[in-house]
Amino acid sequence: MSTRRRFTGFGFILVLLVGTLMAGCAPRTEHTIGAILSLTGSGAAYGEDIKRGIDLEVEAINAAGGVGGLPLRILMEDSGSDPARGETAAASLIEQGVSAIIGGDISSVTLAVAPLAEKAEVVLLSPASSNPKISEAGRFIFRIYPSDVVEGTMMAEFALNVMGLKRIMVMAMHNDYGQGLKTVFNRRYRQTPNREIVDVQNFKQGQSEWSAEIARIREVTPDGIYLVGYPGEMLSFLKTLRGENLQIPVVSSRSFNEEVMQDPASEGVIFPRDPFDPERNERARTFAESYRNTYGEEPNIWAANGADTVKLLAEAIENVGPRPNEIRKWLSQVRNWEGACGLLSFNSNGDVDKLPVISIVHEGQFISFKEYKEARGR
Repeated sequence: MSTRRRFTGFGFILVLLVGTLMAGCAPRTEHTIGAILSLTGSGAAYGEDIKRGIDLEVEAINAAGGVGGLPLRILMEDSGSDPARGETAAASLIEQGVSAIIGGDISSVTLAVAPLAEKAEVVLLSPASSNPKISEAGRFIFRIYPSDVVEGTMMAEFALNVMGLKRIMVMAMHNDYGQGLKTVFNRRYRQTPNREIVDVQNFKQGQSEWSAEIARIREVTPDGIYLVGYPGEMLSFLKTLRGENLQIPVVSSRSFNEEVMQDPASEGVIFPRDPFDPERNERARTFAESYRNTYGEEPNIWAANGADTVKLLAEAIENVGPRPNEIRKWLSQVRNWEGACGLLSFNSNGDVDKLPVISIVHEGQFISFKEYKEARGR
């Protein structure tokens, strides 16, 4: 090969290297955050509302000048409520170089995605996942939704000490979410003498036929049921239960939402609810007004959580820039940050320190159990 041809080849490679370096140093024109939500599948009742909250907050941020003077863009992916699809979505978002990822909204997806985010050192912030295993998922994994350890223990103690249930039946969805809550609830309930879990039933995601479970209820005659699942399955079961004229008290989980609550079969169900209170929280009130103006209906906790995840990550980027490790360090130091869902702090595991409010469905609305008892003079 001639000297001239060797230098020509070297020159071409040099141009490529310089071009690549210049592209890497090109001025940033926007900030990107990924999101992996259940826009379809059994978790869609959460994912759709969370997306609305995200979209609304992004619009507000960009209308106010963006983040550090740059627009914020969300790269949205649908997990279909499926862990494998969640993994594929996470790999794609990481490859695109997002600063952080919001998700997942159900525990099985979050647990599937977390190892990829941790290995890539990209922050994963969940707006709705509660399985206890997430606490040990890694340094880059955070959530603004409390662990099942908090909820499961609280509801077991309520069933024991307030409701006085002595023979309870546990029904839990057979996935990471349902089994995580079931384990915590059962452990705490069984610590009390003269209390019995008379049966445990694990039902499938998407289940709509309950004849076997109803037969078992008639056989073991529990004085209460602890029900953990997603809205569609829980409403289906409650309709069947009440249709069989079985008026057994039901204690449920935070996944109990407005769709379920408004059906007459849900009357009297007791469940924990996150503290989203537009009447007492200015940030919540502002968000609720904006949500009503945009969507023509009242927001719920899932929409508020979606908005809070975006606002929190936007503030992190505003303060320390878009590098994931700097975002991680900033989040780990968050204490008493005020969002639509009240004050928020992260502990050393990336879990939020926040207690839910125990509520009851009364005449198609939810109110705190304390207010319900006071109104009844007890």
